[in-house]
Amino acid sequence: MTQDTSDPWKNVDLDIKEAIDRRDNGVRDAAFYAARALESTIKIISDQKGWTRGREGGAQNYIDNLCNLRGGNLIEEWEKEALKQEFKE
Repeated sequence: MTQDTSDPWKNVDLDIKEAIDRRDNGVRDAAFYAARALESTIKIISDQKGWTRGREGGAQNYIDNLCNLRGGNLIEEWEKEALKQEFKE
């Protein structure tokens, strides 16, 4: 599956639809595509809010951006920690 870089939300849409199709048809890796859609969503929001610094190494750094005091805390600390568990390396 190729990624469309012109509209980042299009990639989220494709990944979540792939996850749903795989789940509905009992195909492996549905969770992988759902996680990929979630990671893309987190990155897009960070970019749109202007919180991306360009030094993010992965999902965990982008999650930190969502719980950034100077940015207005889009998520609470406990939500940040729960999300980080999902993307633990």
